[in-house]
Amino acid sequence: MSTPTPITVSQTSNKGSVNVHDVINSLLAAVVAPVIPIITESLQAGSFTINWKSIGVAAALGFVVWLTKNFIQPAQTIISGTTEGSSITVTAPPAGTTTTHTATAPTTSTPK
Repeated sequence: MSTPTPITVSQTSNKGSVNVHDVINSLLAAVVAPVIPIITESLQAGSFTINWKSIGVAAALGFVVWLTKNFIQPAQTIISGTTEGSSITVTAPPAGTTTTHTATAPTTSTPK
């Protein structure tokens, strides 16, 4: 007997294009990445003077680099929620979208 399990299938944007999800991730990476080391360096120097210009330049550079990576990376299909031994048949959704499918996982029984 088998048990149906819901899974999520996502398709990243095609090579040579970006979508809203890519821009949001790029902004998050741009904001978080430079703030931590710059503030840590300031605290280790014994002050809490924050160099906003350094943070701005690092954030802008991080945004451009992350967005460029997403632009040149080929599309990838990401399947999550599966269990080991599952049998799935998936049709990849259009680029930049997510859909749900059902995986069929074999049930295991313990010997008596």
